Amino acid sequence: MKTRIASILALVLITFRSFAGYEVVFCSSFDSFGHCRDTSANEFKWNGDRLTVSALLINKDGLNSTKFSFRVFEMKSGQDPDLAADLVINVSPGRLYTTKDIYFFKPGRYKVDIYNARDTLVYTTFLTILDR
Repeated sequence: MKTRIASILALVLITFRSFAGYEVVFCSSFDSFGHCRDTSANEFKWNGDRLTVSALLINKDGLNSTKFSFRVFEMKSGQDPDLAADLVINVSPGRLYTTKDIYFFKPGRYKVDIYNARDTLVYTTFLTILDR
């Protein structure tokens, strides 16, 4: 029993550490300083065509990876998520943030998992594309 509790505690600590310091902000677009030109949100209105949402990945202690993968899943009610996109971005060493445009082709609820170059999950978040 003690071994099981220790294993669960270790898993929780590893998960917490992998998310430590990372933050994601979604906007319609960013200025040259990495600030949202509009209000950041997790809900966006569908425009009836391809909708671009920019993701800003931040870590005040540094991104500590030269590559990130943004895996976007469509969350269907009562079903397993469907992989909609796997987008990769290369990052210069020492950067504190990076941005990645994500394109949506229909309304729905989406999950975004972000992995570093070692394929370690560093952040998970959700966003919704609302129908008009």
